[in-house]
Amino acid sequence: METTFTWEIKVKNTPLLIKKCSHCESDRFYCSDKFRMNAQKKNIDVWLIYRCVKCDNTCNITLLSRTKPDLIDKKLFHSFSMNDREVAWQYAFSAGMASKNKLQIDYDSVEYEVISNISFEDIMNMNNAIISIRIECDFELNLKLLSLIKRCFSLSTTRLKHLFEEGNISLLSGKMSPKCKVKNGDIILIDRKSLIDILSQVSSSGIPLLPSTPPLWMMPTRTASPLARRSSSATTTAASPRCPWVWLSPRPARTLPRLLP
Repeated sequence: METTFTWEIKVKNTPLLIKKCSHCESDRFYCSDKFRMNAQKKNIDVWLIYRCVKCDNTCNITLLSRTKPDLIDKKLFHSFSMNDREVAWQYAFSAGMASKNKLQIDYDSVEYEVISNISFEDIMNMNNAIISIRIECDFELNLKLLSLIKRCFSLSTTRLKHLFEEGNISLLSGKMSPKCKVKNGDIILIDRKSLIDILSQVSSSGIPLLPSTPPLWMMPTRTASPLARRSSSATTTAASPRCPWVWLSPRPARTLPRLLP
């Protein structure tokens, strides 16, 4: 019976927005997780509020402009009214939102973790010739699939390149290129024997492999921006990339309202 493992990507913060502040020399803004709504006659405008990381100067990013209320999904309208944090994060990660406002998102400022249910023993003991790993990710991260594989299996660039060029890494949906980005629902296919050979070389070089039999594992996969992210509740800074393994329990999924383009 074929087994599909899971890599669940959990973000810790929203990406910073690249924009020159009119009050100081900073060029980064953080998402406040709050919306601003304004009604003019029979139309509604909605903005997502950002603040400068240095002086807290505000900047409103347009989400909806001159929109009829009956064209807005009722659940989404309620989310705007209640400053729904998860909906704010959906927009904050949206490249389309940034492009619409002629701005850029600093995805390198995002700190996140990968939670997995695959271990080295699983790979050694499975009968299938191909390892299947499903990607679960709620947000756009602008992260290359090969970078994710490299981090999760502790592979060097040379070893990863060898695996890829030999055709041992692919996507269930079709051919995979070096520029492929992480997408929710993608299934990565890796030749089991070739990966075991590579992991054995890694082990012999003294680099730690995956935990032997974890129920779930977690590791930081990108160091956040040196700029501290300020928010109303706390200040979050970059975590060390050498963070030890930590055990977690899975979190229930939540159905979010459909965002308007």
